[in-house]
Amino acid sequence: MNRMNRVNSIWDQLEKQIAYKSFKPYLEFLKMPFYCLLVVSLLLFIGPAAFSQTKVVLKPGDEIQKAVDAHPEGTLFILKPGLYRMQDVKPKDKNQFIGEKGAILNGSRLLKDWKKEGKYWVHDGQTQQGQRYAACVKGYAGCQYPEDIYKNDYPLRQDTALLLVEPGEWFFDYDQDKVYLLEDPTRHKMEISVSRRAFGGNAKGVAIRGLVVEKYAIPGHMGAIGDQYPGEGWIIENNEIRLNHGKGLSASHNAIIRGNYIHHNGQMGMTANGKNILVENNEIAYNTLKEIGYNWEHEGGGTKFAYTDSLVVRNNYVHHNWGPGLWTDIKNKDALYEGNICTDNLASGIFHEISYSAIIRHNYVARNATVHGAQLFLSTSSDVEIHHNEVVVDQKSGDGIIVRQSKREVDGVPIYGINNYVHHNTITYFATNKRSGAWADYEADTFWKKGNNRFNYNTYFIKDAEAHCWEWSNGRNGWKTFRECGQEANGRIKTQFDRSKTYPEKVIRTSAGRFKVSY
Repeated sequence: MNRMNRVNSIWDQLEKQIAYKSFKPYLEFLKMPFYCLLVVSLLLFIGPAAFSQTKVVLKPGDEIQKAVDAHPEGTLFILKPGLYRMQDVKPKDKNQFIGEKGAILNGSRLLKDWKKEGKYWVHDGQTQQGQRYAACVKGYAGCQYPEDIYKNDYPLRQDTALLLVEPGEWFFDYDQDKVYLLEDPTRHKMEISVSRRAFGGNAKGVAIRGLVVEKYAIPGHMGAIGDQYPGEGWIIENNEIRLNHGKGLSASHNAIIRGNYIHHNGQMGMTANGKNILVENNEIAYNTLKEIGYNWEHEGGGTKFAYTDSLVVRNNYVHHNWGPGLWTDIKNKDALYEGNICTDNLASGIFHEISYSAIIRHNYVARNATVHGAQLFLSTSSDVEIHHNEVVVDQKSGDGIIVRQSKREVDGVPIYGINNYVHHNTITYFATNKRSGAWADYEADTFWKKGNNRFNYNTYFIKDAEAHCWEWSNGRNGWKTFRECGQEANGRIKTQFDRSKTYPEKVIRTSAGRFKVSY
């Protein structure tokens, strides 16, 4: 009999000699291996309280930052329904902020005590003056100032001189701490943004869920959630983010942006840079407001991602943004665009610019690029695979799928539009003056001979089989010529198709939180 069997035999005999069965659990406890005894003893000694999370319930009127300062890292803050005005929060590591339905963080103050001075309505006592950021459309220089006046929950255009003010506009005299309007504001809800951000700082692992975040005086290029330098690993989930001057949110490494409604922000919906960022199941719409006046060509639209690695953008509904819908710009690599619905954006639906490897697949992209770009646009980017997307081009929208090479560089290193493969997509044309293919306005000869850009296995629905809807060798081509250039050896065109099936009747959100085109 080995040693362990002898020990077990002794314990069995001892159990039989004990009359009180209540002692048996203690005997079993003593029979446990030493390391198990140590762990159990430690748990009994320190108690379960050491493993419980601190929970703090907040209500409107409470100062959130004061509560954060008074509690440790990892605290869970529950925000009861109501309006929390001018809150600017710098979380600690692993803090969680959970809003119950109806919890609103609002960066503005009400304007009530208006006075008449000549033809103007005036409100004094406005001492706020945030950081300026100038990237404005011509004639909209007021966009550089982050403060906005909201009339019945919508921003007015800010002018840079009192004499320029017209109905629907306003002027901020920063030297005199006064704001001016022409129209009588006394019968309307009037607010002016004051606080810079809702959440910012470099804390890691912060979670923000279930809140409305609105009307913050966040400068351009920065987010009402995240500010300029957001911390790593933030989870921003199931929020409504709206009517902020700059961007709705900004994110960094290992962030998860999921299930949010990001809309009507002044400069852009959201931005992110860093590694392993996930953006999924969000609705991103109506961003880059004309009343604010940011120039979308510099930075605007639904999203912009820069210097990312392993970015995943999945199952988002991105529509009616005043600029590109989804935009990776500057040195992004290993990006994945998958299952997104991008419609009715002013510029390209999906825009991959001066970047590297990416997969763009299973997206529905339609009626974008009324002023610039294409439904799917690769601009001076390499090693991208575009496949199994559904693309719709109408009379007012831009081109189908385009690969372009221009003279571009990043950090002093030239970037080229090479090694891109476009295959197994469906492109429907309602206009014969649109195109798919490639062109180059820099080192064109090398681009055509050595660029290794390929179109194959794509299906084109088009009214006229003789139409010149393909771009290659810097010229418009018909189908036959396009194939003679070495493209679409296995592609096909169809002139008979059900045109009613190319425009979705609506986009619905499924029970799983995903978006789906419903015909």
